[in-house]
Amino acid sequence: MSKKKKLEEAPVEEGAVVGECSSCEGAAGETPVVETAEAAEPVVEPVVEPVAETVAEAVSEEAKLKDRLLRLQADFDNYRKRMAREFIENREQAAKDVMEAMLTPLDHLDHALSSLAKTAGEQDPSYQGVRLVRTEFRSVMERFGLKGIETLGKAFDPTLHEALGAIPSAEAKEGDVAIEVRAGYMLGNRVLRAAQVMVAQ
Repeated sequence: MSKKKKLEEAPVEEGAVVGECSSCEGAAGETPVVETAEAAEPVVEPVVEPVAETVAEAVSEEAKLKDRLLRLQADFDNYRKRMAREFIENREQAAKDVMEAMLTPLDHLDHALSSLAKTAGEQDPSYQGVRLVRTEFRSVMERFGLKGIETLGKAFDPTLHEALGAIPSAEAKEGDVAIEVRAGYMLGNRVLRAAQVMVAQ
């Protein structure tokens, strides 16, 4: 049997490819070149970060988020308190403006009562009608916090009274209010309008 025939009958491994070689034919004692079907893929080792550094970064990020949350909560609390305070202040200012505007009509009713008492008498229907209107008017204002400042017979208080002058008086002690010229009012705990008075001397 010739050498060429022996080469043709030689077993070939599964998955191997017999390459052609021009110098193989007729060459004695030479083995044909065998190439594998697929080349081996390179193995990539995964990059593993140190566990300690990963944990430290996570703890640091958590601390930053907690600090940011606390700041946001504090800002919201301050905003809520500021809005509540402004709401109360605006409501009080609105009530003050309305009450101040209504004091002039109330003064007119007082003057009308004083005049009718001198001319028609307190039993006159006109006097009774004006007094009823004045009482209802004053009652509505009192429901919103208005109250009168006491004057006659009280010691003069510069925070509540406005002295227009001093007069001798047999009824009031020196330094007390002898005459009320114009009524004064308070709205809650604040002086809305000081009472104008004459002080006994």
